[in-house]
Amino acid sequence: MDTDLLRAARDLPKTGLFRIHDGQGQRIECLQGCLWVTQESDPRDIILEAGEGFTIDRAGETFLSALADARFVVLAAAGHGARGGPPGERRAAAY
Repeated sequence: MDTDLLRAARDLPKTGLFRIHDGQGQRIECLQGCLWVTQESDPRDIILEAGEGFTIDRAGETFLSALADARFVVLAAAGHGARGGPPGERRAAAY
């Protein structure tokens, strides 16, 4: 794994909350644990487990909530040095 990504990783304890403001195009990669991703004005629930990722597809606030102790990175939007893509992509699912 890229050591720069490990340095950029953030830890979020179970029930912890992390906010991303206007992150459309940024990619969330879950490295360990489990994250619940909620986007402003979006009825979907996006659940990420270790090895899965999701690209924020809406403007506004995005919240990450840890369903278990988690470690994750947020990568820059495409065109701004972002890495990521289809491998590990998590599709949003309505629950």
